[in-house]
Amino acid sequence: MRDSTTSYTGPQSNTKRARESIRDALDVHVLGVCSGSGLIQLDCALVRYRQASPRAALRLELVQYGSVPTCSIIRNQILASLREVERNPTVVTHVNTLLGCMFSNGIKTFCRNYAVQIDSIDLIGTHVSGLRQIAMLGSENLNMHTLGWNVDVTANTGVTTVFDFAVIETGYVKPHVSPVAFVNRIFLRHPFKFRACLTIGELVNCSFISPWSDGSPWKTYWRECGPGSLLVNYAVRYCTSNNRHEDNNGKLGMCGTVNQAVVEQFLAFHDYSTTLPSPRIAREMFGDHEAQRLIDTCLSLKLSRADIIATVTRITAENMLRQYCRLLALGFSEHQTVE
Repeated sequence: MRDSTTSYTGPQSNTKRARESIRDALDVHVLGVCSGSGLIQLDCALVRYRQASPRAALRLELVQYGSVPTCSIIRNQILASLREVERNPTVVTHVNTLLGCMFSNGIKTFCRNYAVQIDSIDLIGTHVSGLRQIAMLGSENLNMHTLGWNVDVTANTGVTTVFDFAVIETGYVKPHVSPVAFVNRIFLRHPFKFRACLTIGELVNCSFISPWSDGSPWKTYWRECGPGSLLVNYAVRYCTSNNRHEDNNGKLGMCGTVNQAVVEQFLAFHDYSTTLPSPRIAREMFGDHEAQRLIDTCLSLKLSRADIIATVTRITAENMLRQYCRLLALGFSEHQTVE
């Protein structure tokens, strides 16, 4: 045997392992930027991902987060152009350019507001929930592809922009698990506990995540089960004449009184276990959809604006509870403990 002072291979092996360790180590800052289908604001989160090696634990640190309002002029141009896409597919290029401008401006504003150096960001990810497929099939022009706005974001910020192909695939093939449920499973899976997670966006995603001890590494039971912020935000926009777009901390709803009869009647005629509300509600005012019909019902009963918001909020919460209990009973035995 030789010790390290006489071995010529030992130090070299250690150096090689050290180089491999440095090469395999992960330390990146990723800025995630998303918007609801109404394009009212951009929600931003700067996250640091670290991993010593491919087999080591992936560590996540939330560095900064915040919201940036979008420019109303650009937003209105995008919404108007989206209505033209079906009649004139070449408008896709214009839509992607506008979306790229909206995201780029929002990212720069976020960095300025929170003293984040844009060159410290390694990757940017963008997403618009509920935006239908606007790509021109068969086109090789990146500006005409779904999520083609990322080309402009990269050009305007100087940061590589990425996206999840699962977002595109949903337009062609139903995935085994939604992107939301996939992320929930990565971060919330427990060694021996069953867990349930409600992710509330414009729609509600309910995920039931089995433990590692279950022996099925990819088993996740999930379903989108109705409106999240969609109906409430519509009611807020209607009742404030578009001066406000969401009920922060429920302050508006707390001032009103719930009309339980309207709640029961609405949920009796809207089974969100079979049919989801359309995200287009977020882009329309006075549209022909369940949100406007619900408002009309409340107005016919002489409910105040605060009462309308309170009632719509209760409908949303009551539906979440009912759908959760239904899915829980459907997927688990009576004696199964779910955290």
